[in-house]
This record gives sequence, C-alpha cells and structure tokens, in this order.
Amino acid sequence: MQHFAFTATGFLTPDKREWNEISLSACEENGHHAIFAKADAKVDFFDPELACEIAVSVSKEIEGFVAVHLYSPWLCWCKPFFGTDLKTVPKNTQLLLLKHTDGTFSIVLPVCGDKYKTVLEGGEAGLSAKVFSWYDKLSEMDTLCFVYGTGKNPYVLVHDLMKYAVSLLGNYIKMREDRPYPEIFEYLGWCSWDAFMIWVTEGDMVTKCKEFADKDIPVRWAIFDDMWGDVKNFVGKEIPSRSEMFRLMHSSALDSFEAAPERFPHGLANCISEMREQYGMVSGIWHPSTGYWRGVTPEGPIYKAHPELFMEKELEGIKRYAPGFSKEQFFGFYDAFHSFLKSCGTSFMKVDNQSSFHMWYKGLAPIGEIARNFHYGLEKSLYKHFDGNLINCMGMASENIWNRPQTAVSRCSGDFQPENRDWFINHILQCSFNSFYQGQLLWCDWDMWWTDDTQAMKNSVVRAISGGPIYVSDTKNRSNAPILKPLCLYDGRILRCDTPAMPTADCLIANAETGDSAFKIFSNCGDTYYIAAFDITRTNVPVNCSVSLADLFADPNEKSYVITERFTNLRSVLDASCGYRHDTVLENQDDIRLYCLTPLTDGFAYLGLCDKFIGKITATGITPDGFTLREKGNFEFCSERKVNTVTIDGEAVEFVQDGIFCKVQTASEKRSLFCIASSTAQP
Repeated sequence: MQHFAFTATGFLTPDKREWNEISLSACEENGHHAIFAKADAKVDFFDPELACEIAVSVSKEIEGFVAVHLYSPWLCWCKPFFGTDLKTVPKNTQLLLLKHTDGTFSIVLPVCGDKYKTVLEGGEAGLSAKVFSWYDKLSEMDTLCFVYGTGKNPYVLVHDLMKYAVSLLGNYIKMREDRPYPEIFEYLGWCSWDAFMIWVTEGDMVTKCKEFADKDIPVRWAIFDDMWGDVKNFVGKEIPSRSEMFRLMHSSALDSFEAAPERFPHGLANCISEMREQYGMVSGIWHPSTGYWRGVTPEGPIYKAHPELFMEKELEGIKRYAPGFSKEQFFGFYDAFHSFLKSCGTSFMKVDNQSSFHMWYKGLAPIGEIARNFHYGLEKSLYKHFDGNLINCMGMASENIWNRPQTAVSRCSGDFQPENRDWFINHILQCSFNSFYQGQLLWCDWDMWWTDDTQAMKNSVVRAISGGPIYVSDTKNRSNAPILKPLCLYDGRILRCDTPAMPTADCLIANAETGDSAFKIFSNCGDTYYIAAFDITRTNVPVNCSVSLADLFADPNEKSYVITERFTNLRSVLDASCGYRHDTVLENQDDIRLYCLTPLTDGFAYLGLCDKFIGKITATGITPDGFTLREKGNFEFCSERKVNTVTIDGEAVEFVQDGIFCKVQTASEKRSLFCIASSTAQP
C-alpha cells in the first residue's frame, strides 16, 4: 500500500527533547496493515503526554474525510468532523475514514495497547499519530499504534480492521457479534433521569410503574439513575438552576451503598420489590465508576469497611477517595457494591463516567494498564452478580473501547436534550458515526428520550433501527403510548435490527448539515434493509433524498425489491432498470422517512404488521406458502401471483389486493396466528 508512508520521532521527559531512536515496524494480513513503535530510552523516560509522534503521509488523492474524535471536556463522547485537508483533522481522533477520488476508502484506526494510547491529529506539518501513556516512568516502548487499510466497501473495511487490531492486541476482547446481548435489553425500558433527576424518590418510581400499567405500555425494566443513592451533601440543598444542580452533583461523594433514606424511607430493596411484585418491572441501578462523581466520603460506611480498596486524590483542593487502580482494588469495590445491589433485587447495572481515568489516575500508571485493570474488575463483578447485564456509559475514549472484554452495550452519544432541534442534529450524527466506529465491537445505546417531545417521532424512528436498547425517560403522566407501540410487540419485546445503524455510504464524508441532501442511516434484518432519512440542514431547507441498495454496498440477491415507506404510504418495486433506487424530496426538518427494502423471493415478500416500524420480524417461518405472526394485527405481504384466499388458523379472512400488494385485516384475539395465502398465477 504505497500511498501511505510513516516517519517517527520520540520525545523524552522532562523537557520534551527529541529522540530519534524510535523504530517502526509493520505487518500485513489479507491486505490490512499494522504499525508498531519500538524503542528503549535506557536511563531516560518517555514524555507522558507525547512519547512518540508518527508523521502520516497519504499520496493517493482524497475527495474528503470524516474523523470520529473525542470532543467533550470529559473526553467521553465522540462526534464526526468532515473535511478535505488532513491538516484540519481534530485532536483526539480515534478513527479516520478517507474517500479517495477513485471511489475507494481508506481507514486509519489508532488503538490503546497495554501501556500506550494513540490518537490522530492534523497540524501545519500534516497528519500525525500521537502516542502517549500519561505516565512518566516508562523507558521502553513496544506497542501497536494503529492499523490501516484500503478497500471498496467501507463497512467491510472497518469491521475487518477492528478484527485485525483485536487479534494483534491479544487482550481477549470480543467483536460485537461474539458478545452475548443481554436478554433484558430485548425489551422496552424506562429511566428516571430526565423524569426526576437527582431528586428521584420511592414514590416517583412506583407511581411511574403504575402509569405504564394503567396506559398498557409494556415497559419491562427501569433504571434508578442519578441520584438514588445516599449522598449526604444533597440534604437540605436548594437548586435554583440546572447548572447549580450539576455543580452540586459533580462536587458530591457517596456515603453508603443504601438508597437515600430521606427519599427511599423503606430502603432500596423494598422499592425494587414493590415495582417487581405489583407491576412486573425489573430494576437496574446506575452509578459512576467511582461510586459517585467525586468518589466516596471518608466518613461513610463504604470507606470505613474497605479502606484498602481506595486511593486518595486531591481534586479542586479537596481530598477525594476513589477505587485504587489495581485489578484487585477495582474488583473489590465493585464486588462489594454489586453484592449489596444484588441482595436488593437489582437485575442489571448502568456504570457511568468510564472515561474519567485522566482525572483520577493520570500519572499513577500507564493509561492502557489502568483501563485493562478497570474493565477487568468491573466485568468480573458484573458477570459474578448480573450475568454481564450492563450499559457502559460516558466511556467512548479508546482506552475503554479497546479494553472491554465482553459486556455488550455502550452509550454512543451525549445526554438527551428535550425540545431541542440542534441537539437532535448533533445526536443523530454522533450516534450513527459512533456506531460505525464502536459498533464493530459493541452494541450501541442511543440513549433515552421523551415520547411527548415535539421530536418524539424522529427519536422513535432512529431508535427503531438503532440495533440497541430502547428506553424512555418521560416524567409522570407524560408517556405517550402511540409513540411506543410501533417499536415493540404486545409484551414489550422490541423489534430490534441485526446491526447498529450507520450512515449510508453517500453520507459518510458529506456534511449533511450544510449540504442539499438528506442524511440517511440504515440497518438490516437479514436481507431486508431499513433506511431512515432526515433533513438535518441548519437552515431547515428542502433536501434531495435518494435511497439505493448501492448506498448500503448491498448486492441484490433478487431481481426485484419491494420498497415501502412508513409516512407517505409508498408501495412500489425496484429493480435493475432503476438501479434499485428511489428519489424524493424532504421539505424540512419535520419531514422524515422510514424506508424498507425487501427482496421479492419466489415472487413473495412479507412486509409485516401495519402498525410496526420494523415489520419484517413480526412473523416467523416466512415462506410464500405461509408464516406465523408473532402477535395479532393487520398485516401486509406481496405476491406476484393473484391471491384467492387468505386463511388464519384455517379460517378465511378479509383482504385487499392492489397489484402485488395485499393487506389483511384480522380481528382474532390470539397472539400467534398461522397464515396461508392461496394463490394462482396472474393472467
């Protein structure tokens, strides 16, 4: 791959003096390449902030690029940056996708090894890879810095490069397809955060469960979010503003493992039991990686019972206490915490603030070592107590991405902001590009949302094809059942796609905020594809919208595909004569589309229950001769043969056929229905 070239410079502490005895080595497998840096500074130490800089030159002309980079001050969230000049690649880039003028793609994918971390960054001298450890006692370097490759299909390329890097790192992390997806997240959920924030109470939790029951909304699990726990610093505090609430949160520490007695007077176990026994609700517990945002209090029972598990750290001039950074200390803290939560009836966890190592542990050990110890300790406890049922959160730094052994789910965007159009634009860009990146290793959680927000339908659609968990955060009396009904079956099981939703190929390097084309994301259920299209222009002007199998790099496996659209009632057939392409216009930010492209196999295609977004998987055993519905309801299918009768469990039912499209109405009360269409060839 002659269009990439690399040169390295080392830097020694304390004055960042240059040191040119860094050697680079490369290896290659199936067209994928890796760059390693090796050096021995002997009596000197490598600079903790920049141990090595690798200049990266690209001779093959590019049309543009997208850089997925850490942007937040907490170094926990990523978003895309679009450009054409590699000098503008932002700091802390964790994936760089280039599109060349010949239509091929290249990816440079930096990693975090057992000691050193690598990120990409542009500058006056061009693109470079920066290697650092945040630890000033390392005199040796022998680390994988990044992998890279070029190919025609960017989705295959990013997956295969991730897999190649995993094999080279040798730290036993799994690819997404090899991670067991938690059964509980196959169902609709709810979270207390946007509903009640830090003043959540026992009464709030139970009342919300009752509302779901009264409205027949099949939510199956609930998260006790920030802050259910015993934080003495909250007691008696006034909160005049949202910013003051966050200041209070981020200056407070956890006293005990029990729930706040002033808000949960009967204890956490009693509340969890009442939610389960009265409303069938499974409970999950949220906590930051350090117990609370500023660790634990030295006066509380947690620290007093386990002082050996904690280290002291001065933050903002105050001594704070957080879990120590050894494997034993991380595991010991989480084991003690999770043992208590398990005894209360908790079924799963949401662990936040995972990318905070730079604040708590910087300078104490190499970043790769700390990350491996943390994730080892956390996951050992999670699998001991909760079968690995976890939502990883605020953990998109590459030290987290490359060191989670096998938990399956991780957040992929900043916090939900209700009634905020600009937030939605940022959100869909973050989630879809982060799914392109971390979605190769993890299932992506697109965060909670409100069902009575003016953007509720858009939020519902993106989560329908996200491939990850679906949960809301409505406050009391504000859950909107019709918004949730298209997402799940009667029992709350969500209709989940097979893969994380990612941008279509024509949207990968084009900034849809400033262009004249729709922004599209896609996922699939087997050989059926779902494409959601949005106008995310900042000026809210009409945009062109084109959907095509080519934009998914999907090779047609049938001569014809049925295309349907949820909001315009489009029903048509695509074939090679039109390039399997459909064109339209979106008028503004509220004009959205959800397309389904289904192959016509043997002249037949099942389209699904009419009121569901992901209709393909509302039936099983699908053949032209029959199928079994997963729940009652009106449904659609296509048949190139004239349909004479439709029977459900042996009884003829009413149907309407318009060309090849058939819509069936059924009043059956049975949940599972076996359907047969008797047909003859069209005249």
